[in-house]
Amino acid sequence: MTQVSKAPFEQWLETAHNLGRNSPASVACPCCGSTSLSVRDVEYGLGHDKGVQRYITCGCCGAFTGVNVKRAGEDLAVHAAGETRLSAASSQAR
Repeated sequence: MTQVSKAPFEQWLETAHNLGRNSPASVACPCCGSTSLSVRDVEYGLGHDKGVQRYITCGCCGAFTGVNVKRAGEDLAVHAAGETRLSAASSQAR
């Protein structure tokens, strides 16, 4: 069962940035401390309105959140190791 996170947003923001530098297997969930996080980055927008929304889910406690990790003009290298980037126009099932 999934649940909306009870951890403060600042902890999830730090987790999102840590996932950009480290593998999900080495980053702990801010709710339960487990290292069973899954990450999906979804690009959105066009031109100067481009950005990346990072969706993070814990496979252990089910907590999840979404964090905007990149806006136009920011570093493009912030992404999780081994992740799959999806276009906002992607027609993949969720």
